[in-house]
Amino acid sequence: MNEKNVVLLGGSNSVMVNGLQKGLKEGIEKFNTTVNKEQEKLKFYNLALGASSSLQNLYELKRNRNRTILKNAKLIISESNINDSWSYNNFEIYGIIESFFTELSCLNSKILILILPFFNYNSKVINQIHKKLASKFNFNIIDINNYYEKFNLIDFSFLREKDGSHQFDIIYAQLGNSIINNIENFLTNNTHNTHSSTFHFKICEADALENLSKKISYIIALILLLMKNA
Repeated sequence: MNEKNVVLLGGSNSVMVNGLQKGLKEGIEKFNTTVNKEQEKLKFYNLALGASSSLQNLYELKRNRNRTILKNAKLIISESNINDSWSYNNFEIYGIIESFFTELSCLNSKILILILPFFNYNSKVINQIHKKLASKFNFNIIDINNYYEKFNLIDFSFLREKDGSHQFDIIYAQLGNSIINNIENFLTNNTHNTHSSTFHFKICEADALENLSKKISYIIALILLLMKNA
């Protein structure tokens, strides 16, 4: 029997053990009990990393070890609007998010963008960027932030933590279950995009970064010396 993958990209809300990933795992377990021998079972891969933004998600798409996983994905779920909001002072944040979405559009999978509730920092702008790009590439989207606004749950979003960056586990666990229950209802990416982002990405190992750091230190020292003698 063949298997198709469900891939999760995101930050700590995707890493928390009893939250979103728990719901997805439970949903997949139930889903796999309903398929027959000719149907494809689901397998879960969590590529999330706490306190990371769309840049980390983009990195996971570019890693060689993830290529087979992503190529065989039935559903790719991404949540990064909260951690992108923490990067509000990064003037390149739009380009990073756009590059990530562009890379997603090259995959022949169902793409689901989650807009998690967050009402701090530059969240309104970041949320609009995510929704604009999701619409541009015809991705599926679940806007929980809008649900909180519509039903006056903004104050509720701060009950668990003062900054409102995490909600109660049971909410996201239920969300994960519901996503898998409706997996067949999500649209498969049909943009047929074969062009990656216009940015050029190179993954550097630790030793390469160390060498680069030495070169930068040398250049800075040289500039300071020239300025002193000017």
